[in-house]
Amino acid sequence: MKKQFIQVSLIAFAVVVLGLTACKKDNTTTPTFPKLQPVGEVSGTWTQNSIVTINKDVVVPEGKSLTIEAGTHITFSGDSLGTATAPEFQVRGNLYVKGTKDNPVVFTVPDTSQTLANRYRGLWGGIQCANTSGEVSINYATLEYAGAPAGANSIFVEQGESEGDPRYALLYGNVDGKIAVFHSTVVNTADDAIRVKGGKMLLCNNTFAFIGGTGGEAMNIKSGVLGVMAFNLVYSGSTNGPKWSNSGDLTPQTNCDAYNNTMVNCGWRRNKTGRGGSLNIEKAARGTAYNNLIVNCKYGVRVVGGSKAADTANLITDYSWYYGNDTLVTNQFYPDNGILTSNNCPHDVFGDVDANNPQFAGYDVSTGINVDLDLNTLDFHLKSSSPALTGAYTGFTPVISSLNIGGTNFTTPVPATYFGAFGTK
Repeated sequence: MKKQFIQVSLIAFAVVVLGLTACKKDNTTTPTFPKLQPVGEVSGTWTQNSIVTINKDVVVPEGKSLTIEAGTHITFSGDSLGTATAPEFQVRGNLYVKGTKDNPVVFTVPDTSQTLANRYRGLWGGIQCANTSGEVSINYATLEYAGAPAGANSIFVEQGESEGDPRYALLYGNVDGKIAVFHSTVVNTADDAIRVKGGKMLLCNNTFAFIGGTGGEAMNIKSGVLGVMAFNLVYSGSTNGPKWSNSGDLTPQTNCDAYNNTMVNCGWRRNKTGRGGSLNIEKAARGTAYNNLIVNCKYGVRVVGGSKAADTANLITDYSWYYGNDTLVTNQFYPDNGILTSNNCPHDVFGDVDANNPQFAGYDVSTGINVDLDLNTLDFHLKSSSPALTGAYTGFTPVISSLNIGGTNFTTPVPATYFGAFGTK
């Protein structure tokens, strides 16, 4: 009887365990994410973790808005990648990209196209904003492999650029509008990463790498812009990191502050004589440039004179930290084709080859000037022993303190006492 009781108890226990296991299995479901394949006009919200495939141009219409929530993955997969028919993300209204640090929004191409051979080819048309676009904010996003040549119907052409030229990863142009790009990464582009032609602008805490094959700036600013470019990393840009001019003669006169940016190995792929560098100011542009850390770039800060002169009466550049591992670099800390000298910048830190090593936490400054390393293996924070951790200038007020875009307040970061975009970890 006792043996039978034990057997019954064991069977009952097994039934309970199996029941619990079955219940657990029933309650475990594989998450499903919205899958979209938009064509033509888009607005409203692409909800969190949406999977979006774009084969043809999409457009946010004038007067309407599109919000893209965290984790949304957008793949551009047109039939003619690399040609004038590669799909374009057009914005005539408002765009709000709301990624997070742990769940960014991604604009990319199919996995099979994400190759080193395609780094500068340009496989989709980028985000092209018309002059009717009121507000654009991009927070915690990645844009990669943009720059396909523009067709006749591209907003790129509508904004005054040339048909057949590579489109920028992001183009914005509305003197009455606002744009903010924060905590985002732009990599592997055929030409400019970001070009702004009018509006109030904040470009802060971003990473730009492998920008442009034989030309292209990380941040290329034209007339009609009041803005700030601060705490950005630019690694292996074809030309400059921040560049601004008053080209286009829009109102207001372009006035930008560029401070606490780190630029490494920039300028070496530029195919025009006298071009390529780190930071460039020209054509009646005004503003300030402070606390920029410039390592192994083709040129130091370049202020243009002559017929394309910057507004030197309203421009200050100082407190730059320079390092060069070759005389090709150190001889051009003050570019021959610019008007700056060390006398104009009394607080700059500069010296001979290998002087003033900033001591990056995870980058060897002896790396060759034409050597591109895997960005994911690098760390441009400063070691605790770095001499660049002190001495930067904080006694200025940026031209814009904040921008409210779509109900989100983007606050301009205050200048740091260290040089470059990063202090210690």
